[in-house]
Amino acid sequence: MSLRSSYALRSSYKNSAVLKKLASGIIVCSSINQVEEFKSVLRRERSRTHDVTILLLDLVKVDRVAPIRELVGFLTALDCLALTFPLDSISTYRRSRSILPSITFSKLTTFSSNLPHAALASFLAHQPQLRSLTLGPCGSSCICPLGACTSFANLTSVKCEDFECVLQMRASASSLASIQVVALDVESPEPLTNVRALRFSASGSDAQVVRRLTGLVPNVELLAIIEHSPSSAELDSQPALALSVSLAAWAEDFLRLPCLYKVQVQLQGRFGSCLDNDGPEVRRWLARCSRHMTLRRVSLWTESSNAAHGGRLRTWVRRDSNWEPVLDQQGGYLEEHHVLD
Repeated sequence: MSLRSSYALRSSYKNSAVLKKLASGIIVCSSINQVEEFKSVLRRERSRTHDVTILLLDLVKVDRVAPIRELVGFLTALDCLALTFPLDSISTYRRSRSILPSITFSKLTTFSSNLPHAALASFLAHQPQLRSLTLGPCGSSCICPLGACTSFANLTSVKCEDFECVLQMRASASSLASIQVVALDVESPEPLTNVRALRFSASGSDAQVVRRLTGLVPNVELLAIIEHSPSSAELDSQPALALSVSLAAWAEDFLRLPCLYKVQVQLQGRFGSCLDNDGPEVRRWLARCSRHMTLRRVSLWTESSNAAHGGRLRTWVRRDSNWEPVLDQQGGYLEEHHVLD
């Protein structure tokens, strides 16, 4: 077999493999070379571009962005697009507006990227059908570039590291019902009355954290509180007592959220805590939760000294005036969909 014939055969096999992946409707790439392969095949097989509805680019190295823009531009039938850059490449393309094409994807409802918001603003401004948006750090010092976007009318769910950005986006995101942020570190000028689901991080020694939510999300139904990983000093300074006081205060303040239906609390790094078992401390916490008339499901995740990995996840469902355990998982972990669904 000649060298040319051998090359042609390998190319045929490669094209066949790419076409099979295209037929599945999902493209997954971890390198720019893979992006180039799909782009080359789609340039010849334009009829296949409408087969792909999901594009997941989790890139380990980025040395050029033109192939990304061209591949995305081919796939006008996408309903889900995820683009993740390696951390060492993010600063290089921090203000680049040429990574994604500035065209409308009429079926795109889900978008995720860790790129700075300035690099995404032009693309997102053309996506009026977007319903779910996941973002990394903003990267801007003051005003979020997405605050000026007017295309978020259908947006219902936002996950963003910066709460300030969410507040700036809300002017055009009138349907926003679910928010996930690292911390509620700024005050909102007015209540987020449409928000029904909230997930955020807080200090386990902050007894007032739930009380502050009453003016922010008065109609919240699903609530997840993720404790910041406590420092050694926090763990050494009466950790059990401080945590017990906070949990009791949180349960009392749940009453201030009249629509609350589902709660999950995740406690970090507290090995050997009295909350690891089903003793009096947990029973008292459940009893306080019982005072809330609409609360029907509560979960508690702790890092148990008995669990080799992950910790212990317990869930109770309310039956009349009693809490019935429905999940007790060693090594379990609080996933986002456990609460925000």
